[in-house]
Amino acid sequence: MLGAARYVAEDPGVAELYSYALLSAGYGTIFGFLHGAAMLDSAGVRPTEFLGMAVPWLNGMIAFLSDLAREAETKDYAGGDSSLEINLAALANIVVTSRAAGVDPGLHVPLLELVRGLVEQGHGADSASSVFEVMRARG
Repeated sequence: MLGAARYVAEDPGVAELYSYALLSAGYGTIFGFLHGAAMLDSAGVRPTEFLGMAVPWLNGMIAFLSDLAREAETKDYAGGDSSLEINLAALANIVVTSRAAGVDPGLHVPLLELVRGLVEQGHGADSASSVFEVMRARG
């Protein structure tokens, strides 16, 4: 069981949004792990070997979510521990490395383009959480 049932709002549409928002976060984790496992598979590393390093890494990423949530909620993207500029470099390297390993980089290409666009607009020093402004609903 991934979670307990809980009341979130009088509007049932909010519960549905929670459901899909949780799936979105989960799919990002699952398919990101599988993409990484595919990259390592090209070097003969088994997915279960990768798991031993991925779980602690992902636990660290989960701990980082509170900072990202606070930045998105306050819309304070100055500084932060993970700038768009550094993430642009990392995403570009993931795409290049994936292709070199014969692995489809398609999972990361849209993220690369999103971050590249923000950096080109002059937001390179902003926190990675600033992508929230591009993703969130308008009006």
